[in-house]
Amino acid sequence: MLGSSALVLSLLALGIGPHVVFAGTPVRGRTSSYQRVGSASQLPMSHFAPNTRCAEPPCSEQVHIQLGGPGEMVVVFASAPSTNTSARVTFGEVGAPSSKLTVAGTTATYSQLMYWSTNTWNPEMGLPTLTPEQVAAIRTTSSWASDPKSGLHGSAWENISVEQVLEEGDQLGNYKNYLENYNSPQLHTVVLRGLKGGQRYEYSVDRDDRVFSFVMPKDTFPFTFGLTADVDQTEVTNATFNALAAMAPGAVLLAGDLAYANGYYPRWDSYAQLAEALSTAVPIMTCPGNHETGFLEAFQSYKARYPMPAAASGSTDPTYWSRDIGP
Repeated sequence: MLGSSALVLSLLALGIGPHVVFAGTPVRGRTSSYQRVGSASQLPMSHFAPNTRCAEPPCSEQVHIQLGGPGEMVVVFASAPSTNTSARVTFGEVGAPSSKLTVAGTTATYSQLMYWSTNTWNPEMGLPTLTPEQVAAIRTTSSWASDPKSGLHGSAWENISVEQVLEEGDQLGNYKNYLENYNSPQLHTVVLRGLKGGQRYEYSVDRDDRVFSFVMPKDTFPFTFGLTADVDQTEVTNATFNALAAMAPGAVLLAGDLAYANGYYPRWDSYAQLAEALSTAVPIMTCPGNHETGFLEAFQSYKARYPMPAAASGSTDPTYWSRDIGP
């Protein structure tokens, strides 16, 4: 229940600014004078640099917070499996060092076989995540799936051309190709309890020198609530997250279609890196959309990374939840 809290609607992801004026007499096939802007550029994987602010990189990253049950904030972060990183968060009230506590949580990983969707290189909206040439290079195993002495091909041997990628279209990846088997980072989930509404807390996660802070949502007016959806990973996504962060809402509802990974699961990691501008400071409550279940995603990445307060609200399905927020 959102009550009568003020609602801030972020339409930046749709290319709509905050001062659009709809005018003119509606005609058939046209309801306003608004002209939609062109597709935003998809941010390439090279745009997302890993966090290096810790004593011994690789460092923890992809930090995000969401509300748990009453008085709870859930912190989720990722770390490389090769590191000895604990599911541990240190937090306390800002300006009160004696209030600091260190709490432990749980760690999980998951694996999924890539699903090659034509949306990856020829999306209906926006620009491609990968080119057909890049997909062909990932799927090709000829550099390692043969005996260097005899030249005999192993059962995993494939030499995929761009033409083959385009002709075959949507299909599940080859389980014999290690590059088509996605293995997630370690995903740590820690619940902070006993928090007071309106109080600012600072926190840090294991193997990360950065210190973040958030305000536990209050139950009095004025109260600002953010809303966005279909954010993807573009330049506009970045602008949306930064604009919402500047509004300092008590919480944000992201109503589905987060990463637009579409079966290319490394995009869940890059999305969480991009979202840190907002997700480290404001609790983002999420709902799954078709992009979280389609393309053989089957909610697996979504459920592993974005635990909502399903159990706390009496739901047996993690994709269904409720939470009282604000006055």
